[in-house]
Amino acid sequence: MLENVEDFEEISKKTDKLITKYDNKRKGYGPRCKVCNHDKRDDIEELRELGYSFNKIIVELGLEGVISEMSLSRHFENHYPNSKKYKEKLALLEEKAILEAIEYYPPIKPYFLEDHDNFSETFFNDYGFCTLNHDLCIIIPEKTILYPEEVLSKLEDKINSFDKHDVNNRFKFMEHLIRCQNCQLMNTQTNYNLLFEIIINKLFNNDINFEKDLIPLIVDEDYDKEAIAKELVKKVNSE
Repeated sequence: MLENVEDFEEISKKTDKLITKYDNKRKGYGPRCKVCNHDKRDDIEELRELGYSFNKIIVELGLEGVISEMSLSRHFENHYPNSKKYKEKLALLEEKAILEAIEYYPPIKPYFLEDHDNFSETFFNDYGFCTLNHDLCIIIPEKTILYPEEVLSKLEDKINSFDKHDVNNRFKFMEHLIRCQNCQLMNTQTNYNLLFEIIINKLFNNDINFEKDLIPLIVDEDYDKEAIAKELVKKVNSE
C-alpha cells in the first residue's frame, strides 16, 4: 500500500519513463542521437537508402562539423531499422485508411490523389473532412469524414457529456457548435443565391424548362422548387 502522495508520484514518473523509453524504441528514436534530432533526418535516411556512403551524405547535405560518420553509423545500427519498420507500418495504415475513406465517401478520392497543401498529412494527423464545404475542418477529428448534420450532433453530444461546472470545455465546444451552424447557414445562403441566379437567367431567356440545372440543387438542399419559381416570376413581372 502506498504510504503517501510522494510515493504515488514517484511510481507515476517511473512508469512514464518506461512508457517513453518503449515508445522511442518502437519508433526508432534516440533522445540523444544527433541524427534522430536533426531536421534533415529524412534526407539522411533517403540518401543512405540510395547507397550513399556516410561521408558522401555529410558532404551532400552540408553536415560537416555537425554530424560525424560515427554518429551516422550508430544511428543506422541502433535506430534506423526500427524507424523503417514503424514508417512502413504507418504507410500501410494510411493506405488502408485512404481506401476506407474513399469507399465511405467517393468524392474525397481526388483530394488524396492531388494532395494539395499536404491534404493527406493533415487529414491523418490534424483535421477531419466536412462534406458540406468539401474541405478539412478543425472541428472534425483527424481521419474522420462527417456530414454537417453529424458534426452538429456530435458537438451537441460532446457538450452534454461535460459536467455543468466544466465551464471551459462547455464554452469551447459551444463555440465550435456556433461556428459550425454559421458555416452551414452561409453555405445554404450561397446555394440559395445560386438557385436564384440560375432561375432568373432561364426566365430572362424565355426558357422555363430548367429542371436539368435546378432539380439536383433543390433536392440536395431540400428547397421547394415551385415556391422559388413563383416568387421569382412575381419578382420579374413586377420589375
